[in-house]
Amino acid sequence: MRTLARILSISLAAGSAAARVPCAGEGPPIYAEQEGYGLPEAVVPTASATLQLTGYAGRDTSLRSGDLTAGMGFALAQARLGVCGAHDGLAYRLIYEPWNLIERARPDAMAWGRLSDALVAWLPTAPGGDWSAIAIGVGKVPFGRGREQPSGALPLATRPLVIESLAPDRRLGLSGEADLGLFRLALGLYEGARLPSIDGLGGVLAVAHAQVEPWGPVGRRSTPEYGAWTERPRSTVGASAAYLWRDGKSGYALGGELAFGWKRLFLSGEFLYADLWPLERPSETPGERARRLGGYLEASLRVVGPFSLAVRGEYLDEQRGDRFFAAAAGATWLLIGPALQLQAIYSQKFHLDSARNDGALLLAIIVAR
Repeated sequence: MRTLARILSISLAAGSAAARVPCAGEGPPIYAEQEGYGLPEAVVPTASATLQLTGYAGRDTSLRSGDLTAGMGFALAQARLGVCGAHDGLAYRLIYEPWNLIERARPDAMAWGRLSDALVAWLPTAPGGDWSAIAIGVGKVPFGRGREQPSGALPLATRPLVIESLAPDRRLGLSGEADLGLFRLALGLYEGARLPSIDGLGGVLAVAHAQVEPWGPVGRRSTPEYGAWTERPRSTVGASAAYLWRDGKSGYALGGELAFGWKRLFLSGEFLYADLWPLERPSETPGERARRLGGYLEASLRVVGPFSLAVRGEYLDEQRGDRFFAAAAGATWLLIGPALQLQAIYSQKFHLDSARNDGALLLAIIVAR
């Protein structure tokens, strides 16, 4: 009861200081959403929206095939609003997502939207530091660098297709994290079901993610705030593991990652392998489990001021008769820092088992508060 009263007092109190950046739903509550770090204080209302204009879409483009868009034209890709904050050793994040274009492509999507985040965390090291947290609720699963990277700090307008297909996204469960600078470890135990449910748990999902930064800091973002420390080379290596027990069958996923930053250049890559693993992205056959593997390499360069360029190459074998290489290139312009971004991306798949035409060119506008 004392903990509940403390949470309620946080939610009703007036914020004594606004967060430096929005915190609309990425990572544990000790991290802000658009930048990927920073501890918000007290009560911070937040909202974000992504508007998408597709200038070209191949004839076979489909969201249920993992493509960027459903077709040509203008669309609201995502909208979020909520509140987050921290006080006296507790942090929280409550984010309602009334609309998500990719989420709506799923057969089991809820008509009212979803709670993308509903987390409460204990910060045992506060107020002396924010290097550890234990959280309970609905939030992002710590699996893979590409999944944990904040949406407001992506070098391209979309995450790698490999990550969207294989890395688990949000789940209901318990997680813990310790970030010691040189070494970071995150653990989680979740419901296996993609949507939170009391009646249908969908099995059990256990996840671990470890990172080592011998020459850091690197952090979650590929576009850091530049300073004297960014002039030196920085690197990180990491590994992820996940185990899924569902319907009397066990499956697993393994991942390895690396990242390197130097001045205005940033390189990153991951390789994922999974067995008896369902697709995370929308699919015509949701829940189907198979052996899958893939990887990507990504490079971004901050050309001048708030303008950057990025390229990505990847390979994905979903073991469903669909194997492809994919290439993407794009640009990002931070008009008002992370609060207003303009991103352009062109992506093209090269299928090895079919002649599908599902390339796409789109423009995304991200507004966040």
